[in-house]
Amino acid sequence: MQFDSIQTRDLNVRRYEQVKNEYSDILVLGGVGFKYIQKTGNPLEQDLHEAMPRCDAIVTTGAGTGIETPIEKLKEYKRLLEDFPLVVGAGVNLENINEQLRIADAAIIGSYFKPDGNTYQQVDRKRVRSLMDIVNDLREKLI
Repeated sequence: MQFDSIQTRDLNVRRYEQVKNEYSDILVLGGVGFKYIQKTGNPLEQDLHEAMPRCDAIVTTGAGTGIETPIEKLKEYKRLLEDFPLVVGAGVNLENINEQLRIADAAIIGSYFKPDGNTYQQVDRKRVRSLMDIVNDLREKLI
């Protein structure tokens, strides 16, 4: 289950706890610094440490759908998170996937798989195959 923001300010904590108790085996992807979510005004380290106990991985994005998540942002998050899983949640494409996945532990990819990034279009299988060929090459290098 993904929450665009796992921050106390944005989260219905009671509902979150109810769902977590009812479905204790689900994994939670928790957004910090997520697209379209207003910043808390707290230091990033504080936001991350507040979020980590509530989720299994932190997800962060760039400024919007299909917009690349800045590498410097990913580096800073990973530095602060250390071994805690980091997911890049926007803007991954053929040109940047190698660099993005050298820092992040995983990626959520959506609009890249659609023609012209139009989220209302059907998924383009050729785009999925092309990107997954790169991902599979990266996986082989890790083994």
